[in-house]
Amino acid sequence: MTPSQLANEMKNVKLVEGSQAFEDLKAMNPKLVQDATNLRKVNGGSSNIWTYTNNPDGTTGKVNNLETSFKNDFLDNFAEEIKKMFTVQTPEQIRAIIRTPDVVSAEDKAFELETQINGIDDQIKAVDKAVESELA
Repeated sequence: MTPSQLANEMKNVKLVEGSQAFEDLKAMNPKLVQDATNLRKVNGGSSNIWTYTNNPDGTTGKVNNLETSFKNDFLDNFAEEIKKMFTVQTPEQIRAIIRTPDVVSAEDKAFELETQINGIDDQIKAVDKAVESELA
């Protein structure tokens, strides 16, 4: 989704600032949300909270788009757009991404160094014990 598409969604009150979908999107992609907000402000767009419709009987109806948006958020209407933008990864996939060959070799080297340091610590303790026994 581009900032202009998101700004249009905000203008049409399909995405309302402060709604759960808006907060989720802002947490996942703050730059996109900021760019869209700035674009909407620069273009002078404001949210159309009320829509007036002509009913078949000749009366005018007033629809609260904000209320409809919150209802749609509750029904998880906007989640599909968010799912299209980001793929949810399993812990195994994340582990595979993080544990590159360089990371594995660095871990192996660190383990070798730790083993050597532990061996040196054991030797120091043995020398300290021997010195203490001779002085006693």
